[in-house]
Amino acid sequence: IAEAHSVRARIEFHILNRKFSSLKGNLEEAILHSERLLALFDENPVLKEELIRLYFAELANVCTYLLRLGRIPDAFAKMDEFRQFRLTYPKARVDFFQLYYVMLIAAAVHTGQPERALALEMEMEEEWTAVEGKIPKAHEMWLRYLLAYAHFMSDKHKTALRWVNKLLAEPRSDLRIDIQANARLLNLMIHYNLGNYTVVESEVVSAKRFMEKYDQLQEYEKQALRCLKALAIAANGPNAKSVTASWHAKLFNLETQSTSPATRMLDIVEWLHGMVAQRSMADLRKANTSQGYRAAFPEPLV
Repeated sequence: IAEAHSVRARIEFHILNRKFSSLKGNLEEAILHSERLLALFDENPVLKEELIRLYFAELANVCTYLLRLGRIPDAFAKMDEFRQFRLTYPKARVDFFQLYYVMLIAAAVHTGQPERALALEMEMEEEWTAVEGKIPKAHEMWLRYLLAYAHFMSDKHKTALRWVNKLLAEPRSDLRIDIQANARLLNLMIHYNLGNYTVVESEVVSAKRFMEKYDQLQEYEKQALRCLKALAIAANGPNAKSVTASWHAKLFNLETQSTSPATRMLDIVEWLHGMVAQRSMADLRKANTSQGYRAAFPEPLV
């Protein structure tokens, strides 16, 4: 009993120090405390099973810190280590789903490696069925958005549309309005890539109305909607390329000054750049990440 108390005390010690190091911005030190914490659990399997959610959360912390440091191969190697626990602790299946899949797919999108997400899509859908009704709705919304985005980056637009439609078909609520608003922008971009230009023109009005109603229409979103409408009108015309290049420059300049959620959740500038340079979004993002422009991983996703 005394030994168990001692182990718990050491666990608390490393949790507090990991949090403190993270708050200071010393992520290497935070990783050190997380790794020591994980080692403590591995040395005490009974306690590990009792506190498996905490173990999963600490694995997720290490992955996130590595991504924020730009240590991308190390982060994905740690995620592969995390994945081995998928069926080891059946009582923690919901916890695994919540902590692993969103993190993996977000990291794959963030680093320009959507193929990593799509490779596990079938597995994830099976797990999703098993935990349906047990995970927060906001979590499901974010997961659908990320899957739509991963397919969009991979030029698999019909599948991207299927995922974004699942999100847009949810009953209207005030839950994660930022995701709902950006899903409408993503929907327009997908339709544009599918050549559905009349749909884009008509749906711009609906998207604008939604954003106005829920206070999501900042200057960046206003210009993004104007951009999408202008692209749809110019499509197949002689000025299509110049219109795209012009809007790319305009939104690029606006993005540097904006605090809009759209600049963090939806990279319209990258999409336009891809069309101008005739390169895929995944290639552009991978190049930017390798050069350190996207080394910082986003804040916790849900």
